[in-house]
Amino acid sequence: MSHRKAEKLKILQGTFRQDRARAGGETQNLGSPNPPRGLTKEGRDLWRMVCGGWCMDPAGLVVLRQVCECLGRLREAQGILEAEGLTVFNEKTGMTLANPMLKIEKDTREIFIKLWRLLALDIEAPPAGGK
Repeated sequence: MSHRKAEKLKILQGTFRQDRARAGGETQNLGSPNPPRGLTKEGRDLWRMVCGGWCMDPAGLVVLRQVCECLGRLREAQGILEAEGLTVFNEKTGMTLANPMLKIEKDTREIFIKLWRLLALDIEAPPAGGK
């Protein structure tokens, strides 16, 4: 008995990889859709990499779009932190505080990781820590 999942089940789950398909197998080619508008270059590159290696169902494409958008927001937050620094000075209280963008970066990173896991691809997530 084979422990391999049926290719049709993998397509439904969004985990099917064309490069691992059996020769002569009856697989549905869902194509490689273009990246949605509004994604950053890095988000578009991630979209192409995932869609180029896996056949994604419509629900998987929705999650993938959120992953790519989240990656853009994460990089934007990291850029602001790089420019402003990890702390900010509050003129009203005279105190140095943690930059509020730290929380946004942390939350965005956590959402990115959760969405990536939801895709259930058999590869590691791209590094979310640096550019």
